[in-house]
Amino acid sequence: MQFTLRRPCPADASALVDMKAKAWRQTYTGVVRQSVIDALDENRERRLGGMTQLIGADNGPFFMATDEAGRVMGVAACGPGRDENPPPGIELEMIYVLAEAYGSGLGTQLADAVLGNRTAYLWVVEGNGRAEAFYRKIGFLPDGSRKYDDGLDAHEIRMVRDAEWPARG
Repeated sequence: MQFTLRRPCPADASALVDMKAKAWRQTYTGVVRQSVIDALDENRERRLGGMTQLIGADNGPFFMATDEAGRVMGVAACGPGRDENPPPGIELEMIYVLAEAYGSGLGTQLADAVLGNRTAYLWVVEGNGRAEAFYRKIGFLPDGSRKYDDGLDAHEIRMVRDAEWPARG
């Protein structure tokens, strides 16, 4: 599979919201409470507003990936840490890849595009073994911090990566 990475524009907001909802269903079904998954359709307009706002903001690197047919297959964004007392570096705020692209290297391409070799941290849903393994592969390790995410109705663990991590390619 070949992918094109680019910065999203406002016209991409709807496709990004739909792709992210599909990725949530693929990723979080059986990991978070089903009512969180079921609410994705109910909350679409709110999520569309948030995505449009994110696209218009200049908070940090933000990339989407499309396949040869122009379908959105992945998205990743970084920004300044949102925690009250964040660790050093930027926060990987989101990275989602559709299941159809698992194993293709797209997740790594997106991570490289938004992170480079910067010091960074992220929060991952506890028990999401696939995501934890991916983050370890690109240099992140748990730092012992844990929190409850009301929106996901799940606990998350924080993972960090220092700037010594080599940027690929």
